[in-house]
Amino acid sequence: MLFLPLYDSSCIISPMELQRINKHNQDYAFFNALNQDAFPDEERWDLDHALHYPIPADVMGIYDAGKPVGLYMALSNEKAVYVCYLAIHKDLRGHGYGSKALKLICEHYQGKQICLDLEKQDPKAD
Repeated sequence: MLFLPLYDSSCIISPMELQRINKHNQDYAFFNALNQDAFPDEERWDLDHALHYPIPADVMGIYDAGKPVGLYMALSNEKAVYVCYLAIHKDLRGHGYGSKALKLICEHYQGKQICLDLEKQDPKAD
């Protein structure tokens, strides 16, 4: 597991880590709900399907001090990684978790080219 210090608004340092998600993970319900909430129906992967995708996919939980805060899904080979989805829980967005998660993902795939699609934010979205 990789650790990265996270500085929250009160400057308390807490370790962030990545953990592989599986159906037996105690936080599976959290990740499934986050997946449902964070992505529109037409773009969302079913989490169960992602766990059994024919091409090996990294379906990873993002944790802060042992508590789940987000998830990402990525496809990779020897040279490159494509981060398909990245989501932070809606109550935690805007507090630096996404930036810290991206740094952690870069460390996790060190030495590989990382591809990430960014969508323009919809100002009407909540």
